[in-house]
Amino acid sequence: MCWKMLIMYLIIGILLAPKFLSAQGQAKSDLELLTDDFQIFARVTNAIYLQASAIRKDIKAHDVIVEFLKISSMDFENIIAIDAKRAMSHLESLYADVQEFSERYDDQDEKIFEDNSKKLRNFSYNFPVVGRLVEDKIVTNVEILKAVKGLIEIMDQFEKNCSSKIVEKATEVLERYTVEERNKWDKKKDDKNKDEEDENDENDRKRRNADTVISNATLKGIKSLSTSFKEFEPCFKAIKDLNATLKASLMYSTGWRYEWTIGLIENFSGELENLTKILADFEPWLRESHSFLSQLRSYTIGDQISQTVNYHKSHSEILDPPIQGLTVAFLEPKDMIKVADDLKSTFFKNQVSRGSDVMDLNKALGSFHRIAKAIQPLIASWKAIEKLDEEAVEDYAAVFQNLLRLENFASNHSVNALEYLKVVNGSIQKCLEKPSKDYSKIAQKFENQQSKAKAVMKQFREFIQMLNEKFFGGLLDPDSGKLPSEECLRETLNDGFKELKEKNQQLEIGNANEVWSRMNSDYKDCLEKKIHSTSIGSTLNLFSSLNLARKALTESLEEFYNHQKSNKLDVELKKVLIESRRPESLKCLQKDISEEMIKTLWKTNAFFREVFYVPDEETVQSLIRYLGLIDQVKTNLTLIDDQVRQVGKRPKRATAPTDLVLALNGSKLHSENLGISVRALLDLVKVRANRDKLLAIKFNGEARDLMEEKGDLSSFREPQVELRKLLKEADSINEMAKELRRNKTVVQMAGIFEKVSPIHGIYGNRQKLWELSKDDKTDDPKYGSAREHWKTLVDLNLNFQRYSARVKDGQFTVNAVMKYFDKIFGHVNEQKANTVVVNQSHLSWLFIFCIAIGVVLLLLITCLVLYGFTEKGKLKYKNLWLYYFGKPIDFESRWRYSLFMDMENGGKNALLDAVRETNKTNMLNALKRGVYVNAYNKYGNTALHVAARRGHWELAEILIKYGADRSLLNYKNRTAEQYIPTNFKHSQREMEKEVKDKTELYKKVEEIFKKYEKKSFRMSVPEVFPTSSFHIWIEERTDDDVTEKFMAQFQSISSYEIMSTTTHCIVKCDENGVLETENFDILSMILNGAIMVQDKWMTACLKDHKEIGHDSKYLVKKVKFNGVIYATVLEWSMAMAKSEMPYLCGVYVAVVMREYKNLISLAALVTNHGAVMMSEFPDKEKFNEGSRPYLHSHLGPLFLINDGETDLSAYKNDKMYTLFTEYEFLAFMLKRNIKRDRSKNPMDGMKNDF
Repeated sequence: MCWKMLIMYLIIGILLAPKFLSAQGQAKSDLELLTDDFQIFARVTNAIYLQASAIRKDIKAHDVIVEFLKISSMDFENIIAIDAKRAMSHLESLYADVQEFSERYDDQDEKIFEDNSKKLRNFSYNFPVVGRLVEDKIVTNVEILKAVKGLIEIMDQFEKNCSSKIVEKATEVLERYTVEERNKWDKKKDDKNKDEEDENDENDRKRRNADTVISNATLKGIKSLSTSFKEFEPCFKAIKDLNATLKASLMYSTGWRYEWTIGLIENFSGELENLTKILADFEPWLRESHSFLSQLRSYTIGDQISQTVNYHKSHSEILDPPIQGLTVAFLEPKDMIKVADDLKSTFFKNQVSRGSDVMDLNKALGSFHRIAKAIQPLIASWKAIEKLDEEAVEDYAAVFQNLLRLENFASNHSVNALEYLKVVNGSIQKCLEKPSKDYSKIAQKFENQQSKAKAVMKQFREFIQMLNEKFFGGLLDPDSGKLPSEECLRETLNDGFKELKEKNQQLEIGNANEVWSRMNSDYKDCLEKKIHSTSIGSTLNLFSSLNLARKALTESLEEFYNHQKSNKLDVELKKVLIESRRPESLKCLQKDISEEMIKTLWKTNAFFREVFYVPDEETVQSLIRYLGLIDQVKTNLTLIDDQVRQVGKRPKRATAPTDLVLALNGSKLHSENLGISVRALLDLVKVRANRDKLLAIKFNGEARDLMEEKGDLSSFREPQVELRKLLKEADSINEMAKELRRNKTVVQMAGIFEKVSPIHGIYGNRQKLWELSKDDKTDDPKYGSAREHWKTLVDLNLNFQRYSARVKDGQFTVNAVMKYFDKIFGHVNEQKANTVVVNQSHLSWLFIFCIAIGVVLLLLITCLVLYGFTEKGKLKYKNLWLYYFGKPIDFESRWRYSLFMDMENGGKNALLDAVRETNKTNMLNALKRGVYVNAYNKYGNTALHVAARRGHWELAEILIKYGADRSLLNYKNRTAEQYIPTNFKHSQREMEKEVKDKTELYKKVEEIFKKYEKKSFRMSVPEVFPTSSFHIWIEERTDDDVTEKFMAQFQSISSYEIMSTTTHCIVKCDENGVLETENFDILSMILNGAIMVQDKWMTACLKDHKEIGHDSKYLVKKVKFNGVIYATVLEWSMAMAKSEMPYLCGVYVAVVMREYKNLISLAALVTNHGAVMMSEFPDKEKFNEGSRPYLHSHLGPLFLINDGETDLSAYKNDKMYTLFTEYEFLAFMLKRNIKRDRSKNPMDGMKNDF
């Protein structure tokens, strides 16, 4: 107890100390102080050089400016090359005209042009093809018969290689299972109508039907497949051979020519009539588009905007700006303004001017001071657009790409489009000839003769399509050209048959289904590594479907062949074509109409479709605002150019005092040497400041492999030794700085540069490392903390070799510049250094030891107290207090943000995700930062349940030590300890590829639970959720004035749009704080756990901005929906924050409506609450009768959401179904009425897949 009291008093004292003691900032190191002095020295030297160069006209103003803007000269000049003012005006006017033009027409016109565009595109492709087809040899009846006969032979050969009997036997597992299962349910329904059966017989039949029949059916099917699989294996090769043979067959080449010729005969006139109608549709558009088409032709701006954006994008993708030379001493442009103060600084007065007046030098730098102030507005305007993010680039690209398409059409096509339109219309009227008198008789005779030809051709084409899309599209590996399904099926079935054979003598109810389920799972895993996942049943179904399609095609081919052989074929296709007069019409059309005309008309139609798809107004305005900022940069640049031109306008023979800045010989070299030398010192300061981050850098194998794959990052892969060496060297430099600052001159202090020059640091490609750290793939937990380490390495320049040559000359440069200063300040003769005699007296060792102990204790207490002044210290001590003495209400106030704090990796719970991936590091990181340890996953298990079930004893132990509740029940009404599998041998089979002895792991888990059975542990203190992480959405019904002011003041954390990251919803409430709404989106936000806040919070925040952190005072507690008040808003918020048992766990939801606008939102809502959204109507035959949702034991598991108009009376009294309208379902959710299933082993809803 005593030590606890001491800790409590110490924490109280530290927490209260800041209130009674004045805050003191952390003292700068000696190296920092020395660096600060040399920065002053370097800035003044750099200013002198720039002033002198401006007078001599040695440098261009833009060369200096681009260094300050941290951009290459080429990129900057290309960005500002655009006439931004004119471009803005043009865009405003153009898109206003385009908008006005498009608004004359409605959505129906848009659809018409979309359909017309497809027709014109097809016509533009078909027109030349049909022309060539007529010139080629027309398919004859003999060719058709020959092609059909050849195809029959191909099918017969395939039957030999893969017979129907083999396929039927192999796929018997599917048929038997389906038939017997259906018979079982039919028998069950019939038996229900027999009143003479007593209750015991009924229960016995249910058990027999639900278990025995399914197991026996599955067992028979598996045995059937096991005996036939070796005969079935050649079918894989036969399928591949069939595909190649069909594509080389005569039928493949003849068929399309035949169908095209028939299409020409039957559809030619109709297509020309359609073309005439299409041209009539968009002729008025072409005439009315004159205004903006003239604008597009008169001034093209698309290329200029494209160039500007692309050069800006290129600049934004570069990590390090070009190396500074002219302005190297100025870390930021605002540092230029510091020069005036530098001349008055203590360091400059004591060490450089040594009491002399600096007025003349300050006056000589007058032009520099004026330009320094003038350049700041330019910098500010450039900062607004310094780097373009990906979203901005995409928006701007959408505009200029659209603009380029419009300009391209206007310049290349629009001029001739109207003329072409007239030519095509006239040609169609002239060339379209009617068929001959005998055409109808001949065509009818040919139709009778070839009545089944078109059907056979179509059936053949569909067979080819099925083979390519469903079979090869789903099971063929595009890289290897192999069928991985063959290898995976063989491996999976052999393993399954082996296990089945071992268990055959002791087969119990459920074993067959379990083996089949596991075989399916293994097959999916095997296939997923090579192409994509699918089940054995789906693969076998493909063979079964293909077999049926092949049979049907063969029968049709034989029937057609026999029919043609037994009938007289006296009418040829060529004869029908000639009598139709289509060739004459085509030749006439081809004389007048060129392919270019048709393509131009198609592009013209596509152009008007483009008008409908111009970027929205906000996107266009964002580009105009961007151009406005560029114009502002150009305006400010012009002002600076004027200032620079004024420099040096003085009498040619100026006196020496006026030209003090010109007296420094070699000022460019001295300025660069000094600036770079100081940069080296600054980087060493940063290295020491980031000591902890650097020492923590260590990459796992995955991260190192990725870095090696990227190339040129070898020095960063294992940098620990070099980093420790660099830190040691930096500390050594700091010690030297301490000595040099003791009464040393500037030249003597410059000796530090000699010691810095040998430091090499770490050489590496930071650009590549930066690109790697931004890659979304690197956010994968398998890379550990690599992303944070990469950011540290990117933020710091660790390559000191780049400074080496300049730093070696550092002391020489300082000496040369000091001679210049001595000259202009009149210090030609140096003063002798004073000698200080120090008398030393010896003290006793005991006295020295006592003083040392006292000093150490005093320093320790002082450090602890000073740490308490910092924000980090206050938070640390407060967390310690809460950990030992915190009340539940303190934890609850932080847990209400857990929904947002505990989520990462695209909305996944950090703890649950780490346990699922068995990632101990990520799990510990999550627990240490205070995630809610008792969160449930969507399947109704806590992290501890999952760890126990899978035998992860290390994870289970950590979770227990971090306060996981061992008494919580999962969806099976079991604690985590009860959820450990009891049949170890059986469980071992599930993961035998991953662990050798699962039994030992489960025993260790049991030992962990027994070890800590009587021990309790505290939960970690949750982190504080910062207000800067708030994402606030404001309902549109709130007061407009208040909303606009609030948005302006809290712009960075508020939005008018609902996003996936939204944390708070500000809603309009009545005087009692009740939210009344029927808006589905707002209700979804409540049910998904968003923090609902009353609109008066905005007013309070506007009065006092600190109220933004007191949202708990303004929470919405009640919502009125459909006339009923529900007081569950806070309950929902906390339930979702803590990830409690999913409210719809065990529920299967289907929407039974023809149209439902909220379908996507509803699907997201129910899935978020643990339900399964069905894509088809749920057949209760596939579900276990008597099953119930875990939290709603009074309801059936199959929820049918309907509009009240669909007749669902057949399901109303069925206990397996629960019917809701949308309003009823939302009311059910808002009630949050929980009736837990208390049975010993709650039944699963859906039966196991075969």
